[in-house]
Amino acid sequence: MDASNRLRNVRQTLYTWLATLTLTGTPAVVVDGAPVTFNGATVRYQIEPVSQVLAAVDSTDNTFRGRVLLVADLFFPLPGIETAAGIYDLDQTADDLRDAFSLLNVPLNDYSVDPNSPTTLDGGHVLRSLGPAQFSRLSHVDGYQRARVSVVVMWDAYQTA
Repeated sequence: MDASNRLRNVRQTLYTWLATLTLTGTPAVVVDGAPVTFNGATVRYQIEPVSQVLAAVDSTDNTFRGRVLLVADLFFPLPGIETAAGIYDLDQTADDLRDAFSLLNVPLNDYSVDPNSPTTLDGGHVLRSLGPAQFSRLSHVDGYQRARVSVVVMWDAYQTA
């Protein structure tokens, strides 16, 4: 299987990129559906496969347009006497993520040979947002305000015939 077609490479490239983001309120980060401990502001990232669409066929390769849904669930304490979170921290963090997600343009790395020292794939494989990021507020839970920021990410993946 071509490295550009490995979902593991897509996930790890995105998680590595997400770790470089500076977010308002410096929330804790959890990934892939891990439980939120409710010890303060938290962002939970998830990456879910959406689809692959055949983009091109030639005598040696098929090119697919891969897609994943990148989701950030935000959990911020409701503003109150016992919390330091500002009333606008959740909105500012959501804006940080919407901006970063909407402008996402990250070279795809190959983690299959050495996960500790990935290499950038040749051939212009780039993870890009497919349109602007979406934002929605969710209902409060256990004293936390919640929101979700999401975007569809696409890239070209090869399959050797």
